[in-house]
Amino acid sequence: MSTKIIKTKKLAWVDIENPSERTMRSLRKEYNFHPLDIKDCLGVTQRPKIDVYDKYIFLVLHFPDYNQKTRRIIINELEIFCGRNYLITVHKEKLAVVSKYFSNCKKNLKIKQEVFKNGSGYLLYKLLDVIFSTYFPAINQIGKDIAETEEEVYEGLTKVAVQNLATLRRNILNLRRLIEPQRLILNILVQLKRKFLAEELDVYFDDIRDRLEKIWAILETDRETIEGLYATNESLLSYRTNEIIKILTIISVALLPLTLFTGIYGMNISGLPFADHPFSVWVIFSIILLAIALFLGYLKKKDWI
Repeated sequence: MSTKIIKTKKLAWVDIENPSERTMRSLRKEYNFHPLDIKDCLGVTQRPKIDVYDKYIFLVLHFPDYNQKTRRIIINELEIFCGRNYLITVHKEKLAVVSKYFSNCKKNLKIKQEVFKNGSGYLLYKLLDVIFSTYFPAINQIGKDIAETEEEVYEGLTKVAVQNLATLRRNILNLRRLIEPQRLILNILVQLKRKFLAEELDVYFDDIRDRLEKIWAILETDRETIEGLYATNESLLSYRTNEIIKILTIISVALLPLTLFTGIYGMNISGLPFADHPFSVWVIFSIILLAIALFLGYLKKKDWI
């Protein structure tokens, strides 16, 4: 567990990584937090949500991180307590985006003065602005993956495309699951009236909401594209399977006369035509080859092969 603090006369930002029960009990005692909020901070992954109280608000936020190796979306979780003169962030593991912004605020005096002089509500906005900006790298990477998969589909790499399409569908579904409840959270923040959330912050929170709406629209387009590529890939795969079956059927039918003749002349029956002729095998093979050639010529004329 680690606890970091940035403090001014009017505002404190406390960042807690991997919190212990003892630490959370101390926070509850000091700030009079609701026990269910403390439970959420210590429990398993929660759905994004916002709880509004008279003296503070509690948020559970999710944001993505793209794993280049597995090409999958990793979900990060952050809990936030925001009150009149404090902002407390809680996370179970190290979050690079939060740590980087915290470090910038601590080391850069200009950033610290700009962010902290406007109160906890403005600090909350700046943190949300940084967090929701993490969606764009993931969205851009998904766009690149879709372009690569589209090339694979039309180049005939159906097996590779099937796996990549499944991964893309999963990533888009995960992002939609993250964004949908957080759109509601931003709607609440835009309309929320609290002493520590100044009225002019409505415009700032509305800007983040608009950004989420744009991301949602992009994901809708990506989802439709993936569905189209999936249908195309399935059609191409089905077409190739039918082609293989057709070729195997043609071979089977073409060899049917040979099978028939070998079956007949393989029986121990006297009096078969050409059975005693020294060139009977070649005559029979010639007839069979002629029949096969005529059969294939007929199929070619009908444009079936």
